[in-house]
Amino acid sequence: PVCASTSCHSVCIGLPAPALVHYGFDGWRESADVSAADCGLGLYVAELPTAALLPGQRIDFTFHWSSTSTWEGRDYEVEVS
Repeated sequence: PVCASTSCHSVCIGLPAPALVHYGFDGWRESADVSAADCGLGLYVAELPTAALLPGQRIDFTFHWSSTSTWEGRDYEVEVS
């Protein structure tokens, strides 16, 4: 995943398998879930909303893999620059 992004309307996360993406803002506030959708190219994509984030804020996320029903075991973050 990317580690920084300029202000934009969303961040798209590309994954190699079906997953639920759990995300929140600035330390998991306002957490929510979104399913990664099959884009037809062997890639699953989840679009995370970032339009309201200002430079210096971040979106935190992790994955719950559908096929194995396991968590990624690691958190990721993207900071808006």
